[in-house]
Amino acid sequence: MNWRGRPLTSHDVIVNSIAATTTRTGLTVHAELDPGTYDTGVKVTDRDIDALPMHRHRFHGEWNYTLHPPSRDPTNATTTPRPHDQPTARPRSPAPGACATRN
Repeated sequence: MNWRGRPLTSHDVIVNSIAATTTRTGLTVHAELDPGTYDTGVKVTDRDIDALPMHRHRFHGEWNYTLHPPSRDPTNATTTPRPHDQPTARPRSPAPGACATRN
């Protein structure tokens, strides 16, 4: 069933509606509720973002990026990105839907 127009009456309805989504080509979605609580109003500076081992993808790098684990070797702070993960210029405005605010 298409979930457009269905009243979102509970977390279960929302998660199950999202999980039931498929594409015309048969791709499916995995959805689950994260019951965790998170602080709001956390400030993330440009410097904090720049320090992440992040490689933005060429296509919409403000939304599509790969975060790599921090290097254990202090002399090699970055990892070699795969070809589709080549770094691009980081946009200075937050991506739509970004959770944290930045200074």
